[in-house]
Amino acid sequence: MSGNSIFASGFFADGGFDFETRIALGHAPYGAADAGEVLATIAAIRDGDDTSWVAAWTALGDRLAQAAQDCDAAGHRVSAASAWLRAAVA
Repeated sequence: MSGNSIFASGFFADGGFDFETRIALGHAPYGAADAGEVLATIAAIRDGDDTSWVAAWTALGDRLAQAAQDCDAAGHRVSAASAWLRAAVA
């Protein structure tokens, strides 16, 4: 039985990027990340390019913080808390 190639090849050739991506995905069951957000974020990253890594994760954190503020302003406290948690991890 052969496994999915992602387990052997990873998300990135850069070991640090790959490790951090796996950590981010590991936060999903606890609500600290959303798998779709993580996958969309890493799609914008050039392997081994620290600048693109920081830019992509910062952009996600900024979007989530804005969503949290919008939810809070609308009185949606649970949604705001969820967005703040994900923003903190991004």
